[in-house]
Amino acid sequence: MGRLGRLSLRAKIVGLTLAASLPCVAFAGVLSWQRVQDLQHERQVATLEMARVAASLVDALVESSQSSLMALGTNRALVRQNSDEASELLRRLLPSFPQHESLFAGRADGTVFADTWGIPPEGINIAGSPLFQYVISTGQCVVSEVFPNRIDGRPTIMFLAPIRGDDGQPVGVVGAHLNLATMHRIFSRLSAAPDTTLVSVNDVSGTIISRSINPDKTVGKSIGGSPLMQTVNDQMEGGGEIVFPDGVQRVLGFARTTAAPWRVIVGIPLDLAYAQVRDSALIYAVLMTLIAALTVLLAFVLAKRLTRMLDALVGRTRAIAAGKISSPGSMPDGHEFQTLTTTFDEMERALAASRAALEQKLSELELANRELKALDRAKSTFVATISHELRTPLTYLLGFSQLLRDRPTSPKEVEEIGQHMVDAARRLNRVVDDIIHFSELEAIGVRIEPTQVRLLDIVVETVAQLPVTTHPIQIDVTDALPPVQADPVRIGQVMTNLLSNATKFSPNGSEIVVDAQANNGRVVLSVSDCGIGVRAEEIESLFEPFQRGEQARVQQIGGFGLGLAICKRIVELHGGEIGVQSRPGGGSIFWFSLPAMATVAAKTNGAAKTNDAAKTNGAKTNGSPKANGSRKRRATGLPAGPRG
Repeated sequence: MGRLGRLSLRAKIVGLTLAASLPCVAFAGVLSWQRVQDLQHERQVATLEMARVAASLVDALVESSQSSLMALGTNRALVRQNSDEASELLRRLLPSFPQHESLFAGRADGTVFADTWGIPPEGINIAGSPLFQYVISTGQCVVSEVFPNRIDGRPTIMFLAPIRGDDGQPVGVVGAHLNLATMHRIFSRLSAAPDTTLVSVNDVSGTIISRSINPDKTVGKSIGGSPLMQTVNDQMEGGGEIVFPDGVQRVLGFARTTAAPWRVIVGIPLDLAYAQVRDSALIYAVLMTLIAALTVLLAFVLAKRLTRMLDALVGRTRAIAAGKISSPGSMPDGHEFQTLTTTFDEMERALAASRAALEQKLSELELANRELKALDRAKSTFVATISHELRTPLTYLLGFSQLLRDRPTSPKEVEEIGQHMVDAARRLNRVVDDIIHFSELEAIGVRIEPTQVRLLDIVVETVAQLPVTTHPIQIDVTDALPPVQADPVRIGQVMTNLLSNATKFSPNGSEIVVDAQANNGRVVLSVSDCGIGVRAEEIESLFEPFQRGEQARVQQIGGFGLGLAICKRIVELHGGEIGVQSRPGGGSIFWFSLPAMATVAAKTNGAAKTNDAAKTNGAKTNGSPKANGSRKRRATGLPAGPRG
């Protein structure tokens, strides 16, 4: 991989192209090799077929000679065995047997009494020949092996057939000597190249009976010990490639004759037999070379074009990486690369959009992570706080209960202890109520039942229900305010929480002011105190669950940070807003706003109800609305509320 990595892109493309073309070239080579093999097989089959044809010609020649002699053996001139008559007959019939060079006839004692040689017949006797004896005893025609004739010593083959008497029994023999030159001529016509195609007829021992090439030098000789004859004698017919006894390797085809126990052998030199195969192989080699050369050339051309395109593509990619969008004309010609350019442009825009979306998601995840961490801290704080808030009243209840049980007390002490136990129970109930209310808001939500109400009525009822406190409560709420569409119970819960916080975080005896004003279609109600105040960085999270100011934790003021969260949920369900203005040590103004309804006439008994409620808690009242900031407080100013 290291060396491959150092190659140029052009070399890699050329290599890949060549590698991709190699299977095709290899497949073409396999097809070419298979075709060469098929052609070789076809030549071998053709050679075998030639041997079969030659064997059939030999069979026809032998069968023709045998049938002619068998017919001649019934001629009356031969049956009478008159030498002159029989010799005249044989000389007259010899031209009718072109495959034979001579005819003769002999008596049952082997004496030749007629022939076509023109020599005294009494000089020849064939009684000692096994063939003669076989014909006389069986009455069948036979063929001899190759032997030199008695006239000129040339190799010949003799056919013998019986001369049958009137009773059908052999009374002599009629014979003929085969003209081997006739067989040579027949074989020479089998091949288109008689000078190189060898056709040979051999007997079982391997003696050559006929041979198309150099018959004068080879006929009568034996090749019985050669691998060729061993192969030929082992099978009925077959073929292949083998070295002949003359040292020439030939394509072999051989077959057996049926009329005589001979073997016909056909041999074609390899260069002649496979000339077409060689030419085809050469053509295939040239074609494969051309294909390979064209492949290499195409690979170089393609590599050059692709590298030019890829260079332009690399430049385009670098431009995209640099934030530049080039025109489509900066890419090479070609529909695909123009499409690629457009795709790159779209990809760049998509990447930019994806990056922006990813950054947005990351911001959201970071925010969610911070919120989760804040919730986790709030949960820990809540667990610690709720444990403390529950343990404190329970400790009071347990301690005072044990005090009442363990020692006698006076009625006054019982009353005081009972009041302490009631206060502890109320505190415990308030904690449980806050938890239940917040759980309802978070889990299933709170169903509000809005109706047309006046905030003055809600404020008066809420102040009347508060426990007796050392804080004077000043109500600056007029009956002339427009009514609101709200759930009086839930808004009363908001007022209760705000007033409870004001009394909890303010010094004993300090004044608490409840004020309200109409502003831009909304009614804004505020609770002002002279308490410990809230730092500016804590205001944003003050209305979140389980959040408390640092001063409240330092001074160990009771509570676990659910009251304001409950107030926020309720106000938002009414379509309003809630907020605070405060500074450390300077008191706080907690306010919330609700949408105002159409102005209605103020009821005349509003002032009386206000005075009655104020007296219940020792509060001072003022029947007319005060201007913003007209009353002196530790924390001054009434918020304008949202503008709608």
